[in-house]
Amino acid sequence: SNCGQDTGNTLHIYFQCEIARRTWNFVFSILNKALGIPVTISVQTVLFHKLEPKSVPYKDLNYNIISAAKYAIYKIWTSKASIPIHKTVIQTILSNQLDNAALVSIAKNKDVNKWSKLRKFVLNEKDKI
Repeated sequence: SNCGQDTGNTLHIYFQCEIARRTWNFVFSILNKALGIPVTISVQTVLFHKLEPKSVPYKDLNYNIISAAKYAIYKIWTSKASIPIHKTVIQTILSNQLDNAALVSIAKNKDVNKWSKLRKFVLNEKDKI
């Protein structure tokens, strides 16, 4: 375990762990505050990409952000960082994954305005992760 609290089942790693909670709080603040997309944090959203409410716009963007965050959590969990993991490790890995997702989507000319807002928000707010 990389949080020092559990053996690492999927629910714990991606939803219950302090690392996951901090990650999702930041990701959902991006969606809600920076992008104006009302998404609720839930096990269904995090583990199965079932957005709540179902009428959420920009589903591809949301899926990409959630996938980037899940990959960041995986990288944090599999890192060799000492426990407890310092917040700068979490900040760096998560902000890099979100930025990579943004750059790929911008290069593909998909939701460029939203991804540009996301990049700016992450750059300015990553210390709040």
